[in-house]
Amino acid sequence: MVSILPPEAPKVHSVTESWKAVRQLTDAELHAVLRARARKSLLKLHWDSSIVDLMKLLDLESGLFVRDLLAQELDVNAGPLGSSDQNIALHKALMRRLAQNGGMVPENIYDLIHL
Repeated sequence: MVSILPPEAPKVHSVTESWKAVRQLTDAELHAVLRARARKSLLKLHWDSSIVDLMKLLDLESGLFVRDLLAQELDVNAGPLGSSDQNIALHKALMRRLAQNGGMVPENIYDLIHL
């Protein structure tokens, strides 16, 4: 029996690059982005000095276990888990990574610890 239907055309998968270069922000630009985000929040957050509040502002989980995961991801080892020294170093490292990523949470961090 011969089919009268045309043979199925081969499927062509085109690969397009959706990657865009992200411009690194200055500290002032990053603070402006985060201030704008904080104004929209109903919470009173001290994101500029608290790692927990910064993570809340970014809609990231902020518990001790999660901060440990974040510290590992950012290679931060400034003291015992949850200590002031560790939290300050973690805050600086996350701010630096945000600036490098145009004010956005990098995908690897978001995937690791988003709410």
